[in-house]
Amino acid sequence: RADAITAVSDYTRRELLAAMPDLAITVIHHGVRAEEFSGGVSAEVGAAERSRIMRLQPFILSVGALKPRKGFRYSIEAFAAIRAVFPTLRYVIVGDGERRELDLHIQRLNLGSAVVFFRGVSRPFLRALYRAATLFMLLPYNDHGDVEGFGLVFLEAAASGLPVIGTTDSGAEDAVQHGENGFLVSPRDARAAAQAAIAVLSSSPLRAKLAAGSRAFAATMDWSRVVGSYQAIYQTLSRQ
Repeated sequence: RADAITAVSDYTRRELLAAMPDLAITVIHHGVRAEEFSGGVSAEVGAAERSRIMRLQPFILSVGALKPRKGFRYSIEAFAAIRAVFPTLRYVIVGDGERRELDLHIQRLNLGSAVVFFRGVSRPFLRALYRAATLFMLLPYNDHGDVEGFGLVFLEAAASGLPVIGTTDSGAEDAVQHGENGFLVSPRDARAAAQAAIAVLSSSPLRAKLAAGSRAFAATMDWSRVVGSYQAIYQTLSRQ
């Protein structure tokens, strides 16, 4: 009975249409304030925090609640293969939630202290982590209907100038430009994710190309565009 229906991604739209195929759905992606994430590890954080972050480098970054649908089990498995090629690399995960199963997985893969968790961090500290990272990776999947609707963190990473790796069949499809600012791999495919990451980390020209693509993409995804899209819908409805 709604006069207008919106979805944050084409993936979310497809999920809705699978249950209710006659709906007319407008896709309006989330946005990002690109200027908030530009720059280096700045004076936003204190000297001790800057030093802590710098000691972690080089590192791959993931940001997201520690839920199964975020795919950390697979990204940790991918990281084990990546670290076999880049033995000084660390994997930093920012997110709240239950860690017990992930910790056991880390132990089984003999990763020890190479995987570092942060929780409850401030926005300045999070921005500093984005700016200091080498690559962003998050591998969401459909966990019995619990899905990644969009993936705002992919835009935050892009605004920070990071190459990104996400998954198909998730909202990441709309938040990553495959081949332009990163790569999309099949969900639950740790091997494919590792291969994509190794390709990026092994090539300075590719990293530079994807980093430039990320900044360009983030610049097109400003929140003002999102606001304008919703305003257009409200104006249309108000005239009915």
